[in-house]
Amino acid sequence: MESIKGSFAQLECLVSGSLPITVTWFKENKEIETDEKHKCIFFESAASLEITIIEKPESQDVIPGSRVQFNVLVSGTPPLTIKWFKDKKEVSSGIDCSVQKNDTSSLLELFFAKPSDSGDYVCEISNDVGSDACQATLLVKVTVVKPGQLVVFECQITGTPEIDTYWFRDGNEISPSDKHKMTFVDSLARCSMELRVKVLVKPLSPLEVVNGSNAYFECQVKGTAPFEVTWQKDSKDIKSSLKHVILQKNGSIMTLDVQKCDALDVGEYQCIVANERIENVVTVLGKKVEFKCVVRGSPPLSIQWQKDENWILEDPSIERTFLNSIATLRIPVCESIHSGRYTCQAVNEAGQEKCFATLVVQGYFDLPLKPVTVTEGETLTLSCHVRGTPPLKIQWMKDRQELSSSENTKITFVDGTATLEMIRVSKADTGDYLCKATNEAGSEFLLDVPAAPIGPVNILEVTPDSMVIEWRPPKDDGGSPVMNYIVEKRESNKETWGGVSSGSTSTTLKISRLQQGVEYVLRIRAENKMGIGAALESAPTVARHQFEPPGHPGKPVASDISEDALTLGWTMPLFDGGSPISGYIIERRHKGGKWIRVNKTPCKDLRYRVLGLFEDNEYEFRVFAENVAGFSGPSPISDPAKPCRPITVPGPPVNPKVKDYSCTYADLVWIRPTRDGGSPVLGYIVEYQKAGADLCIFFFLFFLIDAFICFKLNWLCMCHLEPPGPPGSLKVVDSTKTSVTLSWAKPVYDGGAPIIGYLVEMRDKVQMEGEQEREPEEGWKKCNTAGQLVITEFTMINLDERQEYEFRVSAQNQVGMGRPANLKDAVSPKEIHGKHLF
Repeated sequence: MESIKGSFAQLECLVSGSLPITVTWFKENKEIETDEKHKCIFFESAASLEITIIEKPESQDVIPGSRVQFNVLVSGTPPLTIKWFKDKKEVSSGIDCSVQKNDTSSLLELFFAKPSDSGDYVCEISNDVGSDACQATLLVKVTVVKPGQLVVFECQITGTPEIDTYWFRDGNEISPSDKHKMTFVDSLARCSMELRVKVLVKPLSPLEVVNGSNAYFECQVKGTAPFEVTWQKDSKDIKSSLKHVILQKNGSIMTLDVQKCDALDVGEYQCIVANERIENVVTVLGKKVEFKCVVRGSPPLSIQWQKDENWILEDPSIERTFLNSIATLRIPVCESIHSGRYTCQAVNEAGQEKCFATLVVQGYFDLPLKPVTVTEGETLTLSCHVRGTPPLKIQWMKDRQELSSSENTKITFVDGTATLEMIRVSKADTGDYLCKATNEAGSEFLLDVPAAPIGPVNILEVTPDSMVIEWRPPKDDGGSPVMNYIVEKRESNKETWGGVSSGSTSTTLKISRLQQGVEYVLRIRAENKMGIGAALESAPTVARHQFEPPGHPGKPVASDISEDALTLGWTMPLFDGGSPISGYIIERRHKGGKWIRVNKTPCKDLRYRVLGLFEDNEYEFRVFAENVAGFSGPSPISDPAKPCRPITVPGPPVNPKVKDYSCTYADLVWIRPTRDGGSPVLGYIVEYQKAGADLCIFFFLFFLIDAFICFKLNWLCMCHLEPPGPPGSLKVVDSTKTSVTLSWAKPVYDGGAPIIGYLVEMRDKVQMEGEQEREPEEGWKKCNTAGQLVITEFTMINLDERQEYEFRVSAQNQVGMGRPANLKDAVSPKEIHGKHLF
């Protein structure tokens, strides 16, 4: 048969046989004795067993805040009277507990167990026949744990195996993990976990950014992860998006990156980090205070707030909200009466949970002390009213030295008023008097506003749209640290001041968004807890560059020419305008056409490779220099330059042969070269030498006739040719810091053959020791490497103005190179005016 726990059960069987009959009942092969619980009856051949199942309340050990139930099941002749007692005092239903009764049971339930609820609970049952009682003990354990310490919860379970156990927190099932360890051994279910804490390490800092740039906020916390992070702007949640990038680095650094800020992004930003605890708050009077608590659990959830031992009901000075699983208590204007311990309590069907925080209001003076003048021998009385969280300690100081009560000095603090009374003052009592109030939140001085910052205002940098200024802190901060500098500006011809900066304690500031050419006056004021002090004004300053544009660069010279590009070189300007040259701009044009910019970004070097040119078109170039003040004028225009393919020497003639010869002549034939070097072959050079000799004695130049060449050599004609003499009138005709231009005249004697070109050479001048002389041919380098030089003028570029150079020029005819003409003295590059002959 089946029966309900606490109800009656009756077993009956019919017996037949000869009298007398003895009836015995057994349970699991053990005889059942007649007692209060078991009654055996044999009447009219029927044997019956009546069983009364009575459940007594069990003693319990719980933690504060737990829900406790004492249940008792009874039997007896109605009516039954059931009462509960604790420490001989009857327990009735109320705010903290509930007592339920019926004919067979009674339930005592404590909603939120407190340490004071510990004790012995007695249930008394009575009727007309008599009374009975049962007892259970409740122990509310107060367990104090530190962050990171292991916490173990145990629960004794009885029932028929197999038994499955589950642990829940805030209505949510807890799964086994590295943090939560769960066991069920010998009817004892156990769950262990770590206490979760949070400590703010790095708070947010105020930011000022330029329109269009990014704003980056960062704060750091320490404690038991994971943390739940919520970013807010003006108390409204911010969701992660392309505009607002929210990240959590290393589990403890919370970041918010606001992309491309504009005026709509200005506001107050908050980072709310929670792991089921509330942060303690220390504040001053008049400030806004918020307590936030993340609540998780199965709905419906009921949130209640408590201050000290009193529940917070409707109060116009306190706002309470519960949105998005965050319970918030907000005090818009904090007063002294708001100091205390605040509790957030969440309740649902599964139970309840609490978290706590403390609010401390720092001491605050209603009105500042005013300067006082008294006559020697009179009594001086100074008083001020102090507000803050008690207890408050009051100290009076003179010139930063603490005063104590004496025969002539009386210090009192009654009903929030601090008083200093000095009898028969003298000149020695002249000085600065301060009143200091201290409580557990900190200390506060009754002081004055700060003095003006120390001048003058230094203008460190000026541009057409900004300036950087600097000043020194006030000599007298009013007894309280300067917490802000207020910087303002106005145009010198106007009276209206406009705000520039506030919220910073730095004594250096960059002021942007100025108008070029406008004259400005600046003023700086320091601010402490008592207010804003006197102003320091700057001298009028015009928003413009402190420098001038540079002079123009030297004339550009083209080199390394190809079919679609060339390299342009030039010299630095003689005057940089007082600011370093930051780059050069190159322009080009078809000869006589419109100027076009070549380089998009300024060139840092004195050479630039110009690309994208068209072959056989003539180009002219000019260069501009740039510094912080702007661009220079254009350089002199370069000589016309024509891009063309680079020309190399042709290959050797093919298969030269002597076709015929006599004692006075020889006929030679050959085939033209297989490659012409990029340019048509203009002619051929024929050389001959005596058999066995090492040096060709003569050569001859003539023009191309056909692919198959025939040449008749006249021995008599060739015998009268020789190399030319040296060029004449060699001199320097122009010079800059990096170039020298030479000119000369043709040789007086050409050697019997036309002059076909010139060779220009140079070498560095070397100072020899003692009477040593330098080798005549040592160190010479060819200058005209690009091709054959046929004119009588040449410019050497990329020279060093600190070096002296020696130059020489040689002429060449069909026979070979003649003797060189040397420049009389070594020269160094420099700017010259007019023509100089060396």
